[in-house]
Amino acid sequence: MHCIMILTLSSYDSSSMKWNMANKIKELSEPGMYQVVLRDDERIACFMSLLSCKEANLKRKLIPVAYIYEFHVLPECQGKGLGAWMMSILERIHEVPEFSACQKLMLTCQRGNTKALAFYQKHGFVPDEICPSRCLSKTEAIQTGYYILSQSIKNITTRQA
Repeated sequence: MHCIMILTLSSYDSSSMKWNMANKIKELSEPGMYQVVLRDDERIACFMSLLSCKEANLKRKLIPVAYIYEFHVLPECQGKGLGAWMMSILERIHEVPEFSACQKLMLTCQRGNTKALAFYQKHGFVPDEICPSRCLSKTEAIQTGYYILSQSIKNITTRQA
């Protein structure tokens, strides 16, 4: 867990969200939280955590989603296909019983992390209907400092065919 904390901590440097070790440990220890770790020699090169939960849409209806809480690739390991490989795992997410009812994948991306935003868009994520840039004024959206991205589970699972 210590290596994962160091990897996630560095990703919050330019974030408007403040790092809180106790809160992050609690979050990553939530019942049902899945963690996928890809090691490169003696270190964690890539890490993803996701949880099956319910998220409200604009009509305030709760829908089942697979929420990616953390997705990190060590800077020196980026551009080598590790993140893409990690994303490919999600193509079979519907086969995991806890995620079988999920309608979409969701994640939060920091507004200033343009490299991550481009990566997520390349992998089919778009601003969700509840993304601040879609449902708030431009000024309010910028002040939030993040995007909420999503894609339909159907879209990602059809790529495996």
